[in-house]
Amino acid sequence: VEETPSYAQWTGLEEGNGHAFMHFRLQVDRVFISNSQGTGVDDVGFWPSGLEEQIQVKDTGPLLNHSAITFYRIVTVVQKPFIMYDGVDEKGKKKFKGYCIDLINEIRNLSQFEYEIFEAPDKRFGNMDENGRWDGMIKELVDK
Repeated sequence: VEETPSYAQWTGLEEGNGHAFMHFRLQVDRVFISNSQGTGVDDVGFWPSGLEEQIQVKDTGPLLNHSAITFYRIVTVVQKPFIMYDGVDEKGKKKFKGYCIDLINEIRNLSQFEYEIFEAPDKRFGNMDENGRWDGMIKELVDK
């Protein structure tokens, strides 16, 4: 009795010296990610199957000196002189200034990262209630 397979059938098998070898071609893509979302794909090259085959790269330029940008979301509570309001940016988000902002920017200059800072929704540092649930900044960190 022969059953219809419930999976994709293998195709492209090549016979040689009594062994079967799968023949395929693997595409190599560079994926662009921003805010944890894919924003684009660039076709970089391909790799044809085989023990002696090399990856074929269209242009090595985009692959050189390529690194991801580290991005942090920082939760805060306004507490002068450490964190203070400094108006809003062009997107309508609150801007902050103060000692902690200066410190973050100095560390960023040394470590090469980007960040966004937001205020805890309830404007509290964080307390645990009788049921073991946090509020404030601590809740934002726990719920991350």
